Amino acid sequence: KGSGEREYLVKWKDLPYDECYWEVESDICAFKLQLERFNSINDRKLKSSFAKSKSSTRDGKDSKRKQSSFKQYEESPKFLTG
Repeated sequence: KGSGEREYLVKWKDLPYDECYWEVESDICAFKLQLERFNSINDRKLKSSFAKSKSSTRDGKDSKRKQSSFKQYEESPKFLTG
């Protein structure tokens, strides 16, 4: 499908996951609102992920310091009953 058109891996309702298919955007244009919502959410996740990776490289020493403050419990905390 060398058209350069965006493709989506679609999980159709009532079909199992092993029947997900790649669909070109023009074939699923009836779902334009859902596609826009998906793209909006996906863009936010990408921006958030990029910001986290950028700050984690900057604060690498701080994160190592936080990891070393691990405390091992001898028994389950009281708020975890049940």
